[in-house]
Amino acid sequence: MSRNQPPQLGDILTKRVKMLSFNIPNMTCGGCAKSVTKALLSVDPQAQIETDPPTREVRIESALQESAFYAALSEAGYPARED
Repeated sequence: MSRNQPPQLGDILTKRVKMLSFNIPNMTCGGCAKSVTKALLSVDPQAQIETDPPTREVRIESALQESAFYAALSEAGYPARED
Protein backbone atom coordinates (compact mmCIF):
# COMPACT_ATOMS: atom_id res chain seq x y z
CA MET A 1 0.00 0.00 0.00
CA SER A 2 1.45 3.35 -1.03
CA ARG A 3 1.60 6.32 1.35
CA ASN A 4 0.31 8.60 -1.41
CA GLN A 5 -3.09 6.96 -1.68
CA PRO A 6 -6.12 9.09 -0.85
CA PRO A 7 -7.78 8.52 2.53
CA GLN A 8 -10.29 5.72 2.72
CA LEU A 9 -13.93 6.43 3.57
CA GLY A 10 -13.50 4.79 6.98
CA ASP A 11 -10.61 7.14 7.78
CA ILE A 12 -12.69 10.18 6.88
CA LEU A 13 -15.71 9.07 8.91
CA THR A 14 -13.66 8.61 12.11
CA LYS A 15 -13.28 12.39 12.46
CA ARG A 16 -16.39 13.71 14.13
CA VAL A 17 -17.52 17.17 13.19
CA LYS A 18 -18.86 19.09 16.15
CA MET A 19 -20.41 22.49 16.71
CA LEU A 20 -18.42 24.77 18.99
CA SER A 21 -19.71 28.05 20.35
CA PHE A 22 -17.62 30.84 21.85
CA ASN A 23 -18.29 34.24 23.34
CA ILE A 24 -15.77 36.84 22.12
CA PRO A 25 -16.13 40.06 24.16
CA ASN A 26 -13.82 42.05 21.82
CA MET A 27 -15.79 41.22 18.64
CA THR A 28 -17.94 44.33 18.36
CA CYS A 29 -18.22 45.01 14.62
CA GLY A 30 -18.05 43.52 11.15
CA GLY A 31 -14.32 44.23 10.88
CA CYS A 32 -13.73 42.31 14.10
CA ALA A 33 -15.86 39.45 12.76
CA LYS A 34 -13.68 39.28 9.62
CA SER A 35 -10.53 39.14 11.74
CA VAL A 36 -12.03 36.40 13.92
CA THR A 37 -13.08 34.40 10.85
CA LYS A 38 -9.60 34.74 9.33
CA ALA A 39 -7.96 33.54 12.57
CA LEU A 40 -10.29 30.54 12.82
CA LEU A 41 -9.82 29.55 9.18
CA SER A 42 -6.04 29.61 9.70
CA VAL A 43 -6.58 26.70 12.11
CA ASP A 44 -9.09 24.77 9.99
CA PRO A 45 -9.65 25.97 6.41
CA GLN A 46 -12.59 23.53 6.11
CA ALA A 47 -14.47 24.89 9.15
CA GLN A 48 -17.92 26.40 8.77
CA ILE A 49 -17.98 29.65 10.75
CA GLU A 50 -20.85 31.96 11.73
CA THR A 51 -20.16 35.22 13.52
CA ASP A 52 -22.71 37.45 15.27
CA PRO A 53 -21.09 40.73 16.40
CA PRO A 54 -24.20 42.12 18.20
CA THR A 55 -24.23 39.10 20.55
CA ARG A 56 -20.43 38.67 20.35
CA GLU A 57 -20.84 34.99 19.55
CA VAL A 58 -19.12 32.76 17.02
CA ARG A 59 -20.14 29.23 16.05
CA ILE A 60 -17.66 26.87 14.46
CA GLU A 61 -18.40 23.53 12.83
CA SER A 62 -15.14 21.56 12.78
CA ALA A 63 -13.57 18.21 13.59
CA LEU A 64 -10.64 19.88 15.36
CA GLN A 65 -10.26 20.35 19.10
CA GLU A 66 -11.54 23.61 20.57
CA SER A 67 -8.17 24.33 22.20
CA ALA A 68 -6.67 25.06 18.77
CA PHE A 69 -9.33 27.72 18.17
CA TYR A 70 -8.85 29.29 21.61
CA ALA A 71 -5.13 29.70 20.89
CA ALA A 72 -5.68 31.24 17.44
CA LEU A 73 -8.26 33.69 18.76
CA SER A 74 -6.00 34.79 21.62
CA GLU A 75 -3.07 35.30 19.24
CA ALA A 76 -5.31 37.43 17.00
CA GLY A 77 -6.32 39.64 19.95
CA TYR A 78 -9.80 38.16 20.39
CA PRO A 79 -9.65 35.91 23.47
CA ALA A 80 -12.75 33.75 23.74
CA ARG A 81 -14.86 32.16 26.41
CA GLU A 82 -16.81 28.96 25.84
CA ASP A 83 -20.45 29.83 25.34
